[in-house]
Amino acid sequence: MNSAIQILLKLVVAADQEAAWRSLMTEMISSTETEPCTVLYEWYADAARGTWHIHERYADRDACDTHVDGFIANFGERFLGLAESVDVTVYGDPSAKVREILAGLRPTYFELVGGFART
Repeated sequence: MNSAIQILLKLVVAADQEAAWRSLMTEMISSTETEPCTVLYEWYADAARGTWHIHERYADRDACDTHVDGFIANFGERFLGLAESVDVTVYGDPSAKVREILAGLRPTYFELVGGFART
């Protein structure tokens, strides 16, 4: 079966923080573009409500680990400081390290039980 890891983050950002959030988004997208095994990294906004979704897909555990390491080192503090709430859903089986890092956000995990992906 597919070894890809997908993460969906649902966030709320206060209107007075939107400019800082968009600036951080630009930095994070630019940084993530250099990760060859990050196969999807998209940010969606309902800016009128301050609601954001970030959809991430990694080829495998190693790619997810690489991304999370870079996130923690470069963006984690600012990201969590700007987001008022964060809801995390993880699809697939990330490493124990990623599970430990995400634990404070109380993610929901879904195991892949069937299907396919085209690349």
